[in-house]
Amino acid sequence: MQKKTTQILLLILAVGWIIVIFMFSAKTAPESMKQSDGIVDYLIRVLVPDYDSLPTEQQTDISDTMTTIVRKGAHMAEYAILTVILYALISKWNLLERRLLRVVCAWSGAVLFAVSDELHQLFVPGRSGELTDILIDGSGALIGVLLAAGIAYLSDRRRSRKKCLEV
Repeated sequence: MQKKTTQILLLILAVGWIIVIFMFSAKTAPESMKQSDGIVDYLIRVLVPDYDSLPTEQQTDISDTMTTIVRKGAHMAEYAILTVILYALISKWNLLERRLLRVVCAWSGAVLFAVSDELHQLFVPGRSGELTDILIDGSGALIGVLLAAGIAYLSDRRRSRKKCLEV
């Protein structure tokens, strides 16, 4: 019964996270920039305490760099999380026996969603679908799936060692 509950919760989590990503993508350009600007402003205040005393050109450079890091980092994080969830979902549902196939399917599923998400953004005012964003999303997905597979591998090794010690 507990396994079935875990499977259902992972499915709900996957669908929920896909909806979260979709909702972020559905924001217009000004809404999206306002959200990331708030995070950028906070990070600048924390990381560059003398920001206000810097020349305007240097402030602009710092702000632009931080904006790129925050926005692209958010893309990577969204898809790393999605891929971890997809990998766990595939694993718990025993959809694929071999770890490599789980990795490929979880990563591919995330990248396919990234493609559809960028297509979706073509219809959102002020937004655009970017190939570079798909590549960034795919990179985040790769980080996520490698993390998930690595944890699964270590967990399997630990269980195997524990069984050997019990015998």
